[in-house]
Amino acid sequence: SLKENMCILDLGCGRGIQTQELGRKLRGQGLVIGLDLTPAMVEKARASNNPGNVEFVVGAIEDLPFEDNRFDLIVSNCVINHARDKRKVYQEIFRTLKQGGKFIIGDVTSVEELPKSVADDPKAVADCRGGAITKEAYLQIVRESGFKHIALEGSRVYPKNGFLLESIILRGEKA
Repeated sequence: SLKENMCILDLGCGRGIQTQELGRKLRGQGLVIGLDLTPAMVEKARASNNPGNVEFVVGAIEDLPFEDNRFDLIVSNCVINHARDKRKVYQEIFRTLKQGGKFIIGDVTSVEELPKSVADDPKAVADCRGGAITKEAYLQIVRESGFKHIALEGSRVYPKNGFLLESIILRGEKA
C-alpha cells in the first residue's frame, strides 16, 4: 500500500526491475532509489526504461550512503543473506528509516545452523545458501536493531544442496 510522496529504498536492486515497478505505482512527488553494490548493475538499471521518479545509486547495504531518517519504506528481495554483517545492515535500515517507517524484506534463512565450510564459501553465498543464518538468529538481529511490530508475513522451507533453507518475508516498523 504505497502512499503519495513516499521515499522508498530498494536494497540490492540489480537491474532495477522491482525499483522501476515501485516508481510506476508511486503517485505524487514520491521517489524510489535503487541501491546496488556493483556499478555494472546500476548502469544497466539506469539504461532501462525508467519512470521519472526513480534513481539508482552504487553502494553497500552495510554502509548506506544516505542521511538519517530519509525513507518511508525500505524493501529488499533475497539480498541481506549475502551480507557478512547482517546486524550492520539492519542497523543501517533502522538509521535511514523515518520514525514510523517500515521495511518489507524477503530473504533466505537456514533451518539449522550451516557448517562453517558452507557458511563461508563464496560460491555457496552467491548461490543464496552460504550466507543464511537460522530464522531465530535473523529475527533476533532485527529485534536488537530497534524494530518493533515485526511480523513474519510468509515462509517456505525447501531443500538446497543437502540443507534445509527457509525463504521468509518480514515486515517491520521503526516505532
